[in-house]
Amino acid sequence: MQHAQPWIFGHYLLSFFQEFNRDFLSLTETYSRTNMNPLGTAALVGTSWPLDRDRTTELLAFHSMIDNSKLGREEYYAAELVGMLSITMSYLNDLATELQVWSTYEFRLVEIADEYCGSSSIMPQKKNPAGLERVRTVCRDSTTWLATALSSLNGLGTGDTGVREVSVVDDALELTSDMLNLMSGILDSLILHEDRMRELVGKNWSTANNLADFLVRERELSYRTAHHVVARLVAIAVEEAKEPMETTSEMVDRAAKETIGRTLSVTTEEVRNVLDPSIFVETRATKGSINPNEIERMLKEAKETLINEREWISKKRDIVTNASEKLEKAMDSIISS
Repeated sequence: MQHAQPWIFGHYLLSFFQEFNRDFLSLTETYSRTNMNPLGTAALVGTSWPLDRDRTTELLAFHSMIDNSKLGREEYYAAELVGMLSITMSYLNDLATELQVWSTYEFRLVEIADEYCGSSSIMPQKKNPAGLERVRTVCRDSTTWLATALSSLNGLGTGDTGVREVSVVDDALELTSDMLNLMSGILDSLILHEDRMRELVGKNWSTANNLADFLVRERELSYRTAHHVVARLVAIAVEEAKEPMETTSEMVDRAAKETIGRTLSVTTEEVRNVLDPSIFVETRATKGSINPNEIERMLKEAKETLINEREWISKKRDIVTNASEKLEKAMDSIISS
């Protein structure tokens, strides 16, 4: 848990959006493989009754039909589904764990809203992040979902058996939905202590590698050599109780003299510029980085993705609604005739 490099909280959250979105896309594929009409497969071989499987597929809102009658009783889709849900829960666990650490007094980077916290039975000063603890507990239990599903299906073959149902599916769906809703509430009400974030990012040399990069580019050192010079500079600063923005050109030259035997003639302004966390953020050049322009791009694309995926869900619900209406009309027609 040592300081590494400056980060942006929005960039951090967008990484989770992309992980959860990846799961959503995987679940849509699982849905298409699961939402298949088994009616008419009849004990592995089909039936002599003249069922119109295309018609029942339409009336029951199936995406398609199971083509091979042997697969009408196959339930491995359940293992695929709970496996995907357990991955989603793993992402939730990562998020909950980090927020819980960052909300402690020692960090004080974020604060969980009161409605998602509890207190101690004997220590009145404690503000325990009960919501995050609940998420982490359920996520821990979700690691067994896939194994449970596979063990339920193992060895069933094609024969009749009293227990074919994968009982964990309903719990997995309900608990994943509940924990996603709970985490949404926690994030919506999350309090960010931005001043504390700025304080910590500027204190413990999180931009030291930026100075090494500067020496490579501007003084034509190898990165290995620049790394040694900056490491010595940090050691000198720590010994003298100097913070990064108090670094001077004389300190850099002293570190260089002690490591490579010569000075580098870097100005104090140059040193403090490359050690400034704000400048560090703005000078990240790669796509997907913490550069503010990249964060804006990713945020815009995330919003567009959400619109498209909500439309997908809406269309699937419309299909089910329309199929239900057609089914009722078909039943009414049969009954009236």
